[in-house]
Amino acid sequence: MQQNKIYNIANEETQLVYLQLLEFTSLWFPCKTRTSKRQIISFLYNNNKIIIPGMYSFIQPLIRKVEESARNTIIDSSEPIFIEMFINYYQDGNYSTPMHRHQCRQITMSLGTKRTLKVNTKDVEMNHGDLIFLHQEKHGVLKDSSTEPRISFNLFFTTTNEKEFEVNY
Repeated sequence: MQQNKIYNIANEETQLVYLQLLEFTSLWFPCKTRTSKRQIISFLYNNNKIIIPGMYSFIQPLIRKVEESARNTIIDSSEPIFIEMFINYYQDGNYSTPMHRHQCRQITMSLGTKRTLKVNTKDVEMNHGDLIFLHQEKHGVLKDSSTEPRISFNLFFTTTNEKEFEVNY
């Protein structure tokens, strides 16, 4: 996968998971700040393994696809070190995330209605099933006029070579 390039993996499975997540609104946690409004679910990794409670087991196939996409971004001999899977639910265009950046790599997969992901100064249209690889770019989902929901799976990770650099630097 190339940085900032869109890849689409939409299929029946992505649509099914999307619809199941919409059915279980009680599984989402509100996340409202001065500059953002969304609902979230978050899972941490331990030794590159993610523990998914039974009520969320239906999302595991999509998590595996996002993890595989992360592996495909690595061009040297290093291995991925998965940190966190962070899932956002944007009920409509009033739900947003301000411009920000992470000090790690990130794969984002979008499900549901089309939304614009701003990456640095560029607007990137994210459709259902789209994946994008970011590496410390400033990005955000800004408010818009959409009336339909969007869900994003966000995998945060580094690599064994980058981790060694951080420790030794």
